[in-house]
Amino acid sequence: QSGHEAGSHANAMSYNSSFDPTDPDVSNIWNTCYTYINTCNGLVDNAAGITDINTATKQEMVAEAKFLRAYYYFILVQFWGDVTLNEHFQAVPATSASRAPMADVYDFIIQDLKDAVADLNPSPQQNGTLPGEATGAAARHLLAKGDITRAYSSAKQSDDFENAYTTAKHLIDDA
Repeated sequence: QSGHEAGSHANAMSYNSSFDPTDPDVSNIWNTCYTYINTCNGLVDNAAGITDINTATKQEMVAEAKFLRAYYYFILVQFWGDVTLNEHFQAVPATSASRAPMADVYDFIIQDLKDAVADLNPSPQQNGTLPGEATGAAARHLLAKGDITRAYSSAKQSDDFENAYTTAKHLIDDA
């Protein structure tokens, strides 16, 4: 069975030599992440104009969108390093794009996760959090992972390991 058959994902799952830029899974990852990033950008950019939702609910929705946006960028930066960094909603199709340095993408990811930690329900065991709902604990987990991953990249910062430790320790102690 070929790894290029619909639904098999064999090349991506085994990282064999056929997993290259021509594999449909590659374009699916890229396209899906950017579609979802733009949806998240739409919520983040336009939340202030929504008047029929209370402030606390709106703040939590924006935090969830930032958590998801950071997650999608984390996937992209792990696969490709320098990627296009769309920080705002794109209402009109773009015909060109440029890649931002990996360091800028990691900075954006980490800021989104810090914002999410501050505004999300801290723990999945509190306040009736639904299964699969983004929480501060999930954001802390991804934040620690982002710091560790960045520490092993060319975008590393001198305090990445220390930040990852502090975030993970806080997650373990408070969860």
